[in-house]
Amino acid sequence: MRFIPSSGLLASPRGRQLAAAGIGEQRPQSTPIPTACRVAIIGCGPAALSLVTNLYHRWGDLRDVVLLDRDGIPLGRFFTRVDALEQSILRSPYEHHVGTHEHRDCELLDFARCRWVALTDIERGEVRMAMSGQRSVVPIDVFRAYVYHTVFNHDVAAHCWKSDVEQVEQSGGRWVVHHTGGSLTAERVVFAIGERTIEVPRAWQASDRVVPWDRYRSGSAASTAVVSGSGLSAAHVVADLCTRGGEVTWVQRRAERFQCADVNARYFRPEGRGMFRSLPHDLRTRSLVRSRVPTIMFEFQPLLRGWQENGCLSVYRHTSISGVRELADGRLSVLLSNGTTRVVDQAVAAHGTTPTPLPVEGLSSYLPNMPLVDDDTLEPVGRPGLHVMGAHAAMSIGPAARNIDGMRVAAQQIAAAFDRAEGRSL
Repeated sequence: MRFIPSSGLLASPRGRQLAAAGIGEQRPQSTPIPTACRVAIIGCGPAALSLVTNLYHRWGDLRDVVLLDRDGIPLGRFFTRVDALEQSILRSPYEHHVGTHEHRDCELLDFARCRWVALTDIERGEVRMAMSGQRSVVPIDVFRAYVYHTVFNHDVAAHCWKSDVEQVEQSGGRWVVHHTGGSLTAERVVFAIGERTIEVPRAWQASDRVVPWDRYRSGSAASTAVVSGSGLSAAHVVADLCTRGGEVTWVQRRAERFQCADVNARYFRPEGRGMFRSLPHDLRTRSLVRSRVPTIMFEFQPLLRGWQENGCLSVYRHTSISGVRELADGRLSVLLSNGTTRVVDQAVAAHGTTPTPLPVEGLSSYLPNMPLVDDDTLEPVGRPGLHVMGAHAAMSIGPAARNIDGMRVAAQQIAAAFDRAEGRSL
């Protein structure tokens, strides 16, 4: 499914140049992982990229920065998930990007404008809307090219190593990061590890025909399928299956909700974040729980309605899957909570994500994997020199912490905290 025709930006001469430079692919590590550094960043997704661009412009280079990532590829997991769903547009608007503002770095909207000739007429219309302050959507290939541009121009890939972090602990005033390639010590450690997919429920019998949404692969779509979930990931899977002529049963615990962003727009503004920080921690927790209700972009609404009218999509609202068993012919028998049974080729669980557990002992938190943090430095309570970003910083940044713009705000705060700490030490 494509809301916006592909601009083919990555097929441009600049796109080929970036591909030839190895950006977006795992680059061979010609040197071992350092054993000591100034700052160790765990993860290399959108949050980490926002932070390293800040540090690059403050320090002039990244020679004292080490990024440890499970895949060793800048934004590798992000784009793997996007590609699996055949996602064509970004939910975040043009003003939300992984660059840095105060140093006049190239922003996403400027990047698109500079490549005007490579855009389609529809994409140019979206850029004009963004320039006039209206809501607009960003094509994935434009965002991908922008990320490659950012990685290339800030020399990020040269400082990213493939290694899985096992534990982080404090020792002698420094932090020790134990990873699959050994260990390193750092003055400061920043967790930018993102979120993990919620596992397939135990009631669903194990089968290679039962998959979580991030393991669904477009192009090998089954002719009949059950999709469970009421958020954007579920909508992408449903749309891909219906577009390819499949017959889909969509099961939702609640009725679908359509809105532009996945959290209230006020949390993207300074006054909204200030209001959130004025709340005591128990009320912050309630706000975070309420904000996690799944929603779908408005662009899906007419498409989903059309597929229902055509008979290729059946929607069961306020319903769940009670069990799944594999039949002798390899198909699946799916029992719904309303007593209905559907026999299908594939079942997809699209139940969203949850913050990845932090490999640090004894962190205080109100919600699982969302530690209590200092509102200025994003350091967990009692852990100076350790910082968190993304969903892990939600107890301070608010519901938008897991979004690209929330990551940008966190990056600015952490970089400013580095400056203040170094100023005190001089």
